[in-house]
Amino acid sequence: GAQAPAGAVGSVGCASPANWPMEEAAMTEMASLYMDRCDWCGFFVAAPREEPPPPERVGRCQVVDLGGEPEIFPDPVRRSEGNVASNLLPKVAHMLVWLKSQRQLESVGWMCLMETDLYFVPENLRRLVAVLGFSPDEVHWLGQTVLSSMHEEGVMVEPAGSCFSRAALEFGGYLLQQSLSYDRSGGSAGVDVRSMLKFPYGAWQCNLFNQPNMMGYTSMLNSCMRLANVFPTDPRNVHDLQGREYFTLISLDSLGRHYPPPPPGHCSWQHTLPGEDVSTMDSRFFHGTWGFRGKEYLFSPCQRAAAASAPPPPPPPDGG
Repeated sequence: GAQAPAGAVGSVGCASPANWPMEEAAMTEMASLYMDRCDWCGFFVAAPREEPPPPERVGRCQVVDLGGEPEIFPDPVRRSEGNVASNLLPKVAHMLVWLKSQRQLESVGWMCLMETDLYFVPENLRRLVAVLGFSPDEVHWLGQTVLSSMHEEGVMVEPAGSCFSRAALEFGGYLLQQSLSYDRSGGSAGVDVRSMLKFPYGAWQCNLFNQPNMMGYTSMLNSCMRLANVFPTDPRNVHDLQGREYFTLISLDSLGRHYPPPPPGHCSWQHTLPGEDVSTMDSRFFHGTWGFRGKEYLFSPCQRAAAASAPPPPPPPDGG
């Protein structure tokens, strides 16, 4: 179909946290590949003092150095093996506060959170919100719906690749600014959001500014947004009529390669692949369990076909 004009649905901004200078090449590729098709684009870094400062722009995308914020430690200069500390959560929190505070971005209708390992099509977002009839002045948060922890945390949105309406960014950015003011003032200003609860309670409090690793990123940001009255969109808005995701993080053609083979019928809820001892750092663990948990409808036909072609189970032992 024809592309909806940007003015009809609000312009689209693309903001990405990045590590400088380690991800300079990725930033350059993103700026030329798809972010230049956003109406505004920007990268947010925390440049180490011992490294050359980042440029003001990469392509036509603005570069914002958050290295002066005391909650953000400097970007790593090289990749390390194993688990290392990450400044992603406080960087994203400061990024949202910065985006909310910029008067020159008040005309941006939709602000989308990029990362250096994903691809985004701004034209598709413009078309989607036009088809749904969503206004930037309404509170909307669009993205991949996470259904892997429904009993504990309900429906969540995966932050990477998700998009906030202008109103949602205003609400979320304000709450994070209040949280930052509380922390920096020692409790004499702002709001202690960590003492606030909103069902579902989940396992993570809203504590983005003081989280030194990536654990709980999705849960924690969703917790913060709930406190700001910004909730995930109805999952039906981000799936087609066959249940396929518009904001998928894993390509559908990887289902047969990564999903644990049946039986059992609900092995997506297991924490390791059947018959294997797989660490949580293994890519098979991620693709085989968390990535699809709660979304059995996507691959149930494959399960049924595999179960139908599987050899019959051996007979029980005598006397069993």
